[in-house]
Amino acid sequence: RFWDDINFQNKSLTVNKQLVLKDSVYYFSTPKYGSSRTVFLDNFILEYLFNLKAEAEKYDNAKRYKVGINNSVIPGNEFMFVCARPGGLIASNKYIHQRLDSYKNRGCKVFRPHDLRHTHCTKLLSNGMDIKYVQKRLGHKNVHTTLNIYHHLTENVQISESEKLNDL
Repeated sequence: RFWDDINFQNKSLTVNKQLVLKDSVYYFSTPKYGSSRTVFLDNFILEYLFNLKAEAEKYDNAKRYKVGINNSVIPGNEFMFVCARPGGLIASNKYIHQRLDSYKNRGCKVFRPHDLRHTHCTKLLSNGMDIKYVQKRLGHKNVHTTLNIYHHLTENVQISESEKLNDL
């Protein structure tokens, strides 16, 4: 994502593109299954992003990009990525995986970036968030995808909710 995708006034993030690497060239494409969406952000994340943006804007020599032919990402001065390597370079999947792997040397369990998405969904569902809200937030094509992937959580919620019947 780049900074124009974040609306600090509306507390939202627009998800309408994904970064793809093909033949050593980065391109923007639409999210899979046409899952463009607006995700609303909490105050903690907004404050973090606001401070991150202020820090990034301090560096005149940070790498900036623009959109070229066929939605390729080329050097330019139109935008900076939110999640970037030092100096503003593109944080590729390989780079992110290497960074996460470095934590195993510190005794931490190794995880993939996609595990963060699963953790986010797990937290939302286990805290009673509406399943349709979670579906839209994650960009699942339909609620069945959300239910099928996170079925174990919905069963746990059913069990805990059914226990409340004893108090009625």
